[in-house]
Amino acid sequence: MVDGRLWRAAAGSHPWSGTHRGDLRGQPALWTSYGDVDQGAFDGYEDWARNNVFGLPALSRIPIRIDCGTSERFCTAAKQFANSLGHAPAGGFWDGGHNVSFWKSLVAADLTWLASLLTA
Repeated sequence: MVDGRLWRAAAGSHPWSGTHRGDLRGQPALWTSYGDVDQGAFDGYEDWARNNVFGLPALSRIPIRIDCGTSERFCTAAKQFANSLGHAPAGGFWDGGHNVSFWKSLVAADLTWLASLLTA
């Protein structure tokens, strides 16, 4: 599960979902079990279940980029999600953690990837 409005857009439940060209997740906060969820990340079990991104067919039809630090706590779930897509997402799993210095190291690559989607 992930806390993110763009996943719902890709799934077609957002008004602008028809024009959704891709999704960028820099270190996605994914949980494979509600028992592992951080307090406040979701309104409750129903909210968590409603935002399930694993196996969502719409996500296999759009470009996705996932950048995740190998030392961060969401890495295992992010790898499981990436493997469930049916296509290899852009990005990758890099040395680093869930912090600002790691995110800053990826800004140029993330923006370049997003720009390529806008000009396609």
